[in-house]
Amino acid sequence: MQNTGKGAYLSASQITKTRNTPRDRPKLRRMITMRFATALLALTITLGAYAQESPLMRFPALNPDGTKVAFSWQGDIWVASVAGGAALRLTIHESYESHPQWSPDGQRIAFQGNRYGNNDIFVVGADGGTPQRLTWHSTSDRYPQWVDNERLLFITDRLYGAVERESEVYTVSLRGETPTRMFDALAQHATPYKGGQWIAYTTGECRFEREAYTGPANRNIWVYNQNTRQYTSLAANDAQDTQPDWAGGQLFYLSATNGRYNVYRQAMTDAGACRGNPLPLRATKT
Repeated sequence: MQNTGKGAYLSASQITKTRNTPRDRPKLRRMITMRFATALLALTITLGAYAQESPLMRFPALNPDGTKVAFSWQGDIWVASVAGGAALRLTIHESYESHPQWSPDGQRIAFQGNRYGNNDIFVVGADGGTPQRLTWHSTSDRYPQWVDNERLLFITDRLYGAVERESEVYTVSLRGETPTRMFDALAQHATPYKGGQWIAYTTGECRFEREAYTGPANRNIWVYNQNTRQYTSLAANDAQDTQPDWAGGQLFYLSATNGRYNVYRQAMTDAGACRGNPLPLRATKT
């Protein structure tokens, strides 16, 4: 049966008869076109509503007291309450901005953005305002992390990008001083603790997706002590260990020691050395 649009329906034989009548063919074409347009409009509205209800939010970061979350959506930085509600848009720019990080006092948010061609480090107030540009180099500066309320560290390829795949760790002040290199080792995913006294970082250039890889290019976690200038290897194995982060004097990281990525916890001494063995946070099936 076919709806004519007037509350009545046409049978299959009537449709066939209409199609064979030259006078009614334009009417039938209009009816089919309107039905297709209506279905397409309904699909568009449905998909649009679903997109609004389920936006693709990336790089979430909690503020120090855990009440707000900063994230990147559609290339801008936003802040929302963890309890829900409207999100506050902090940046409005045609560039892509990502990797927000809260300052320890929760008053500022650092992020990376390619407003001027390559990624630079910026800082904006937690309630909005004009972003402050901190780095001006022609290479990309990325993955900002707060050392304290006045300094950040970041990853860059300023010196050895032509000969090494790994990056260097630099620090920059909010006062706009020239960035300086923090230590000699090449590194990525650097994260500071105790005001930069300890810095955990990843070495190795095997792709993160190669979970089962073991070999000389694997990723390893190291800790650098700024006071003693000593380096400590966290896990002496050939499996993939990566993405360290500090919490409560312990170091958490991803490791594929057992063949599958799992979150591990490593207790540390006051001197920055490992205390005991790393412990997985969940059991894994082998």
